Amino acid sequence: MANLKNPAVDRLVASTWGRIQQTPAEKQALIATLEKTFDDAPLWAYDGNAGREHFKKICASCHVLGQDGVRVGPELSGSGKNGIRYYLENVLDPNAVIGTDFQATIVETKSGDTVSGLIVQETTSAVTLRTTTEPRVIAKSDIVDRTTSQLSLMPEGLLESLPPREQIELLKYLTSH
Repeated sequence: MANLKNPAVDRLVASTWGRIQQTPAEKQALIATLEKTFDDAPLWAYDGNAGREHFKKICASCHVLGQDGVRVGPELSGSGKNGIRYYLENVLDPNAVIGTDFQATIVETKSGDTVSGLIVQETTSAVTLRTTTEPRVIAKSDIVDRTTSQLSLMPEGLLESLPPREQIELLKYLTSH
């Protein structure tokens, strides 16, 4: 539907499913390269337990997989069935597809605080945001400005922060669950 390049359709898609944009060519090339590296790697030579430790180090502050993690972003348990490309696309270009449930809201309050998180509840008097540390309830009367971020809460470059062997171990762990 995005290929129709119709502003009305684009608004409807964004309000229903979230933000969707095309992954840049250089990231598409990186995804293809890492997918080939993963597919060609002798996975028996990589330690899945080490992959779990990598997950706990860089992913578990926002994602749950099995018994590990905190749910800010999507639950990853069972996502391994989606395959390696699913993880590579979402990790290497976290801003390409952001579902409506995971579009960050940025709230500025009268006291000068800025709170960024995911809306988990909204009433006529307050907004509850799930942040990376704790849920925050903010009275609507205290809100000066409220915007929806065009960026994912997940930062770019997480996978690149690991050496190649650890990348494979993490990806092996993720795709096996």
